[in-house]
Amino acid sequence: MSSEMMRHTSSRDELAPLTPPPILVTPPRSKTTLAQGGPQNQIAQYNDSVVPRTGTLRQRSGSPWGQSSTRAMTRVPSKDGLFGTGGLQASRALHENNVMLSVKRHMEALEDKFNNQVGKIQNQHDRLREVNLTRLEEKMIVAEGMHPKLERRMAELTGSFQGISDEFQSQIRRLDSMDERWREWRHQMEEEVRVRFVESEQHIQKVASDLRVTRASVEESLKRQNSRLQRLEAETTERTASWENSSQAVLALHHRVEKVEVRHAEVPSVDSRDNPSSSAHLALLEKHLHEVQSRVHAAVQEQHENEGRLEHQEERLKALRTSLEAKDGYYRQLGERLERADVEGRFEHLQKAMREDRQVLQQEVSSLSTNSKVVADVIDEIKKEVALVAERTDRDIVLLAETNREASEDFASVIEGLQREIASFRREASPKTSPRHAMETDDSFRRLPVNHDSLRRERSDDRLGAGLSQHGAHDPLTTQVASQQSIPLLDEHGPLVAQLKERMDNLSEEVRGRREAEEILREELQKLTSEKKSVGFGDTSVAATPPEVEQVVSLVEGLRRDIVMDVGLLRTEMEHSRNDISSLAEMVVRERAAASKEALHGKLEMEPSMLQLLSSVQNCEAAEVSAHSRLLTRIDELCDRITAVDSAVVHTAFDNHL
Repeated sequence: MSSEMMRHTSSRDELAPLTPPPILVTPPRSKTTLAQGGPQNQIAQYNDSVVPRTGTLRQRSGSPWGQSSTRAMTRVPSKDGLFGTGGLQASRALHENNVMLSVKRHMEALEDKFNNQVGKIQNQHDRLREVNLTRLEEKMIVAEGMHPKLERRMAELTGSFQGISDEFQSQIRRLDSMDERWREWRHQMEEEVRVRFVESEQHIQKVASDLRVTRASVEESLKRQNSRLQRLEAETTERTASWENSSQAVLALHHRVEKVEVRHAEVPSVDSRDNPSSSAHLALLEKHLHEVQSRVHAAVQEQHENEGRLEHQEERLKALRTSLEAKDGYYRQLGERLERADVEGRFEHLQKAMREDRQVLQQEVSSLSTNSKVVADVIDEIKKEVALVAERTDRDIVLLAETNREASEDFASVIEGLQREIASFRREASPKTSPRHAMETDDSFRRLPVNHDSLRRERSDDRLGAGLSQHGAHDPLTTQVASQQSIPLLDEHGPLVAQLKERMDNLSEEVRGRREAEEILREELQKLTSEKKSVGFGDTSVAATPPEVEQVVSLVEGLRRDIVMDVGLLRTEMEHSRNDISSLAEMVVRERAAASKEALHGKLEMEPSMLQLLSSVQNCEAAEVSAHSRLLTRIDELCDRITAVDSAVVHTAFDNHL
């Protein structure tokens, strides 16, 4: 109301220059008034009696007569002038005629000015009315254009929901088929693992018996090698002794041969013919010498061959010793590994880890169920708050309509009061104007309320006028109401948004924890496969593998059951969200139909509230769609996790098979 009064005062200030200035009019005077003093005193007295002393209407006249009246009055001769009584009356009549002519001219100028001002005001009101009508038409066009957009949006949402439901049905069928395949694969894997474990146990027993046999045979061969080495050493010692004796005999023979040669050189040469016995003896000695030399060469060659054989035998002995040491180290390592293999401790550790993982998964499932319940409660609270906001907006719209109606009535009353004051001033200022001119002036005065009433009727008939929106753009009352609407909305929805954000963060953390648990399971599977590959055929710890693999299979089965439970919970959440979205869409359709009916019948001005309600509904739809997309992403992540676990188990089974 204060803004309306300010506007009224501003409009009154704008209309203030339109009031006629004070006019010095000389009324008809009697002889008594003429006898009281000069014309200057009489005009001053009349001036004081006619012109108001207070208010904004006391202004100086813009006519030349008003500026030069004092000088003209000083020139009027007094009663004791040169011309006497007849000249005074003639001058007074002439002066009155001049005053009347100047007053008429001034009134005509004022009438022209007033007509111009009235025409300007009428043109301004016409322009404002046209601008308001154009804005109203634009708003109506925009509102009409938004209806097909909203219908298209609703059709898109229904189509998307139908597609999502079809996709969800396909996901359900896929999960069912995957369960069947998982069950078949589980039975097949159990049978294959059992067969492989039986075969591996038989193979391990066979390998253990073979190892015992090979160990006994190796020990016997080592004993034979040791006895053979002892014989070889004895033979080598004997042969070295015989080689030393033969070398000494050869040296003795060599010395004897040298001595014989020396003696033969000292003996004088005699003719063979004179001593035939000596020649025969010499030939025999030479022959015996050649035989001895051949024997010596054969003994030396045999000694060299024996030395080569001895070196070759030593090399073989070294190789046998290294292989024997390697076999002893390998058997020692196998024994130490068998002693160090704590199968029961590892099995207990795996059982403990399985129990912890199962507890964590149960906690996650319980937290997911509680979170789904909390989300459903939050959705119900949001629905209730949306209904309360709609009721509050309706009340605010009615309040705005009433305040607008009161403001328009106050403005019309102020305009009518101003027009009455102007008419009274006109009657006081121009008592001798023509009746026709006064009637035209009254008609021009009466046009203003008629135009304002017609504009007011048009605005009240439209119900969605742009004049209200334009007025609300500069009206502090409207801005205050809007701010009062927005502040409680923000205050009410802020904690809910924070709670939803916190719950989504918790859900993301739970998903992250599940991924970490999955990574831990994968690492354990990789460790088991690496241990299985690192163990050779001679490792008896392979017999501890079947319970570990069975434990891993049971762990994977528990993980699959937990994932199926999560998928069921997500399925229920999807059903709740879809029901909420459908109910919200039906509510929007009902509200839109009611709003269109009310706009057609002209009961309420609902454009700002309808836009605000539609924006809030669109925000709610966007939030529901984002939540739906997040649920779909979670379903995809769970499917990826299931496929990853399947592939990991298949790889593990394949590695075990290999």
